[in-house]
Amino acid sequence: MAHYVRVFSRLAGAVAVAVSVLVPASSAGAATSPILVAAGDIACAPGSPSTATTCNQTQTAAEIGKLSPRYVLPLGDLVYPAGTQPGFSNSYGPSWGQYKSITKPVPGNHDYGTAGASGYFGYFGSRATPLQPSCTSNCTGYYSFSTGSWHVVALNTQCSETTNSCASMTAQAAWLDQDLTSHPTTCTLAYMHNPLFSGGYGATPAVKVLWTVLQKHGVDLVITGHAHNYQRFVSQNPSGTATAAGITEIIAGTGGDSLQTLTTTTNQATHINHTFGVVQLTLGSAGWTSKFVSTANAVLDTASGTCH
Repeated sequence: MAHYVRVFSRLAGAVAVAVSVLVPASSAGAATSPILVAAGDIACAPGSPSTATTCNQTQTAAEIGKLSPRYVLPLGDLVYPAGTQPGFSNSYGPSWGQYKSITKPVPGNHDYGTAGASGYFGYFGSRATPLQPSCTSNCTGYYSFSTGSWHVVALNTQCSETTNSCASMTAQAAWLDQDLTSHPTTCTLAYMHNPLFSGGYGATPAVKVLWTVLQKHGVDLVITGHAHNYQRFVSQNPSGTATAAGITEIIAGTGGDSLQTLTTTTNQATHINHTFGVVQLTLGSAGWTSKFVSTANAVLDTASGTCH
């Protein structure tokens, strides 16, 4: 769709005159920094009561509506305890599902509680697996897209909650390397369920193979779930060394299901326990800003970074 934009033209010896010019939508929107909203670990089983510490998926969904995102990024473990079709239809659907048309999801370990994550892939269809649009079970589940001046990669960690062992990532890492080579943008975001770094719970060393590819291509920001609190880390490389050339990781396992008391750890800039909320990302032409917004509509943490 095209847009009319009002500009001013000054003629010789005359006052400025307003003129309406038809501008293609791609040009009119080019200067707009897209807003993305993300969180993981979202919906309780259908019928579970909402309390101060559990089942706040309706409240976090309401917060999304106040932030007017271009895309919603659910960071895995979207329905507890086992990602069933009724769970998606009757718990996730009435809450975060109202944003399905702008959703770019990734799965978590609980979404694999049904064989081949069939509840997850069946609910989202090609939105969850655009590289395999007819797939409904055991799909690759990773993909990429571009928004504004940013390239964004959605990754499938598929790791066990109890052992943190993960399915082979060799093919995904090869795809990721090729995808990032084909999209050499200045600014790149990646998101997945399992964090590489986390205080107290959730750190998943097996995802280092993906982080190594992300570091190689100068990816700027990674956002994850799995740990049920909010954490933000300083920029660091996959070996955990703080460096301006590294990647900033943000964890937001605060989408509604439950909360954990977690601890500080190396290179952790901040952590917030016992608060449900979502992360608002604003993706600018040369950098990013983030806000952690609680269900009380309070901004509890802000950060920013410049693209490599």
